[in-house]
Amino acid sequence: MINMTKNNNEKHSFKALCLHFDVSPSSFYKWKLDQSKGLPSRKDSIKAEIKRLFDQSNGTYGSPRIFHALRTSEKSVCKNTVAKYMEEMGLMRTVRKKEGGLLQLTQIITLLLLRGDLR
Repeated sequence: MINMTKNNNEKHSFKALCLHFDVSPSSFYKWKLDQSKGLPSRKDSIKAEIKRLFDQSNGTYGSPRIFHALRTSEKSVCKNTVAKYMEEMGLMRTVRKKEGGLLQLTQIITLLLLRGDLR
């Protein structure tokens, strides 16, 4: 939008451009001020925190756990936003399978046979 305002100042008023792009003038000026200060956007800071938590969990945390971790660190963000940002960054949790699933089942069956509960 900033390029559009620079290029179209002589053709269109600033107010008309804000209406066209559905942006309030105050939001535009806040964004412009943040850009001039070189501050990272809120989205960038949340994405960085998501990436840090994901790496800290060795890739095992999905969006629900990261959402709860962000809430405990007092970051105000929606669960769906966390999922969307993780998808944008290509972060997907790795599923860790529990070892010995079949072995546990055979142990339970053996135990039931020994106790006489299974005939």
